[in-house]
Amino acid sequence: MSRRKIVTGVLALALAALVAANVVVRIRATDDEDGRAARVVAQQAVTGFFSLNHADPGKDVDAVVALSTGTFKKEYAAKRSDIVESVTKNEMVVKATVPGDGAALEYLSPTSARVLVAVDVHSTSKSESSDSRYRTRVRLAKQDDGAWKVSGLEQIG
Repeated sequence: MSRRKIVTGVLALALAALVAANVVVRIRATDDEDGRAARVVAQQAVTGFFSLNHADPGKDVDAVVALSTGTFKKEYAAKRSDIVESVTKNEMVVKATVPGDGAALEYLSPTSARVLVAVDVHSTSKSESSDSRYRTRVRLAKQDDGAWKVSGLEQIG
């Protein structure tokens, strides 16, 4: 085999390796970007879900509905009047915060994600005050426009 063929073969293999590495890096960058976006939406949804204020509880419920999709959206929207009535009647103020490291990506695919979110909740009403800590699993579905929407939320601890 001639030296020229060997050099050409080595260069072709090196080029193929560079192209493959570029593809892997781009896929990982997209996954990282999607994962970050899913975590942000999950944190917003959990914070909104656990935060209510009797001054305008409808606004709080509507914010969660806006971040939602599918059956979860329909079921939560159907409970709107009950939530508003209860929060208003009891003069509730519920404030939720997610710690800085309180969200972790559990699963990611091109069309769905699951994010575990820790949330600290401080509640006051006309009769009591309390602090609670919840752990939730947020299921997300990627929409046609690339946005993540909540398709389910469950308390896990």
